[in-house]
Amino acid sequence: MKKPFTLAPGHVSDDVVESLEFLLERARNGEVFGIAYVAQLKPRAVIMDTAGESHRNPLFALSMLSVLVAQLTDRVRGRVE
Repeated sequence: MKKPFTLAPGHVSDDVVESLEFLLERARNGEVFGIAYVAQLKPRAVIMDTAGESHRNPLFALSMLSVLVAQLTDRVRGRVE
């Protein structure tokens, strides 16, 4: 039986690499002082963590993540691209 979908593509995601390089450059320049993240790994695994100010101030990290959840919810509902 064929699987209905695949969660992980079989290639390097250029936009993921570009996003991480962008964040790394800004962090090295002192512009990023906290991060809260979730990353999808193969096969169907995730990692999540906080660092910097986002680790020291979990309420602020939760606030940022709540905005992200709202944006993703809008995308799921087709409200924004």
